[in-house]
Amino acid sequence: MCNAMRHLLFLMLLFLTSSSLYGQTTSKTDTIFDLSSHPELKAPQFPGGQNEIVKFISKNFKYPRLAKEARVGGIVEIKFIVDTIGNVTDIEVIKGVREDINNEAIRLISLLKGWTPGEDNGKKVRVHYKIPISFYPDEKWKEEFKRNQKLGQN
Repeated sequence: MCNAMRHLLFLMLLFLTSSSLYGQTTSKTDTIFDLSSHPELKAPQFPGGQNEIVKFISKNFKYPRLAKEARVGGIVEIKFIVDTIGNVTDIEVIKGVREDINNEAIRLISLLKGWTPGEDNGKKVRVHYKIPISFYPDEKWKEEFKRNQKLGQN
């Protein structure tokens, strides 16, 4: 086969391969639902509900030493996926405070095991879930922070 024919055959195969890849779509099982845009979904549930999440985080919470000494705090907003078997994956900080505090928030969320997956029409689906975690180095700081929040300063 001459070089021109090989080159033409290669280009045709490349075109056919890229065309078939372009035509593929994400399957329904790969879809990640967001509760804010799909209120009809049955939300994922942590065993015992929201109150148990709060208790669990309080029990396992370890304030980063340097952040506490520096009196640094705030609210870390975390987003993650609860998959179709109830595992927490793809944890990310949406709004952070500082690296050590953000890492503690990620660690806490990674410990949340045994979720009941979200459902769409009875089918288990992957769902984005968001949780804010508050970090207050002491009670005085907490009150000051909350007062500033009400005034729109944070």
